[in-house]
Amino acid sequence: MIDPARSRTYQYVAGGGAVFLLLLGLGSVWGTGLLRVYPDGSGMYVYQSSDAPAFFCLIAAVVTAAVPLMALRAPRTAFAVGLLLPVWLVWAFSVWSFTSFAGLLVVAVLTMPRSRQEGVAMGVVSMLFPLTLLAKVTMTMPDRNQIYLHFGGAGTGGRLVVIGLYGVLVALVLVAAEMLRRYVASHAEVAEQAATLSERSRLARDLHDVVAHHVSLIAVRAETAPYTVPSLQPEARVALADIADHSRQALDELRGVLGVLRRGEEADGLAPQPSGADVAQLVARAAEVGPVDLDGAEALAALDATRGYVAYRVVQEALTNARRHAPGSAVAITARLDGELLLRVTNRADGVDAVVPGRGLTGMRERVAALGGTLVVEPRGGDVVVEVRLP
Repeated sequence: MIDPARSRTYQYVAGGGAVFLLLLGLGSVWGTGLLRVYPDGSGMYVYQSSDAPAFFCLIAAVVTAAVPLMALRAPRTAFAVGLLLPVWLVWAFSVWSFTSFAGLLVVAVLTMPRSRQEGVAMGVVSMLFPLTLLAKVTMTMPDRNQIYLHFGGAGTGGRLVVIGLYGVLVALVLVAAEMLRRYVASHAEVAEQAATLSERSRLARDLHDVVAHHVSLIAVRAETAPYTVPSLQPEARVALADIADHSRQALDELRGVLGVLRRGEEADGLAPQPSGADVAQLVARAAEVGPVDLDGAEALAALDATRGYVAYRVVQEALTNARRHAPGSAVAITARLDGELLLRVTNRADGVDAVVPGRGLTGMRERVAALGGTLVVEPRGGDVVVEVRLP
């Protein structure tokens, strides 16, 4: 069910309806375009300023204009107010107001998203307005020159025509209200699907950037432990080999999950994100499994939040790839900030002739491109170089 109070479209409808009703009501007060009941059903009469209860009609116009705004949250109450208001005018002053019944139609439109049945019922009840024409109600549509319009003598046939035309108007309004309801519902569904896809994309990125990175480090440390600690017992070597195998298997399964989750574009998260100042800690953790040199930590720390986040993820992915494809090799990270950020990550990778882009490189490229930067990943003289430029 659509909540009109939360829908910008229905807020516009309510606001526009309120302005329209207010202008219509003020015009009725100024031009005395009202309906007055005559017990004998006699001819037309143009209100004189002393006859029309202008002050009370002004109050009625303001209250009627507030009815659509009330209908956003309490449509039944708004409809009751809109219905009782003209009854009060008739009871107290023998005056019908065009504006009050127009307000009932606006309330019916705003009720449709909550309940089509109630909206249609309200539109039908608003037909009480033309039905009063059969009860000898005389329509007065005067102008400032006091021209007499004799609707009172039109007869039953003429009144039935007016009723029919008003019924067509009500039907058209209800059809338009249903079309609007379907449009808003469809738009809300599309927005919800887009939000879901964006959240899945964000989750996939976080899984890759955080979980996959740490699992990869576990695998690398388990594989390199027998070489860094030669005194390990055979049982420990077997256990570490099992850990490495299970870590690699977990990475493969995680990539499968990422393939399912990764759809659409990345959404901005609400949780705190790493920045350029966090790269130093990232490097310190990575140095526990292999030599890593960082030159330019101050430049990274001086980056704004957006560029710092991208730089952090680029370094993280480059370190992960280095440990995966060349465990134990030295990694050099340099950063220079002179208006434009130049970030370069270099690691030894003998025998690498080409770099095959995976999910991590694709993610890096998308992040960099989103900021108008460039990313180059290529082998150079036995090294693999990741070079990023961010404006």
